[in-house]
Amino acid sequence: MSVIISDSTTIITLLNIHRMDVLSNLFAHVNIPQQVHDEIVMDEKIALDSDFFITQKIKNNELYALLSKSLD
Repeated sequence: MSVIISDSTTIITLLNIHRMDVLSNLFAHVNIPQQVHDEIVMDEKIALDSDFFITQKIKNNELYALLSKSLD
């Protein structure tokens, strides 16, 4: 089973407290949007396991904009 995480906060928090096992025990893969990947890797300078984190480009920018407003 895989999951999609649309916000970097969850991943950054779990990485910082060394508890990625929480996700890896539940999911085979975690799908993240390119923007989330970039925020974690480029802004936070944290390396991600590319076998576990699958980065995908957002296809529906209108929906992304709407969801981004509701998550902030």
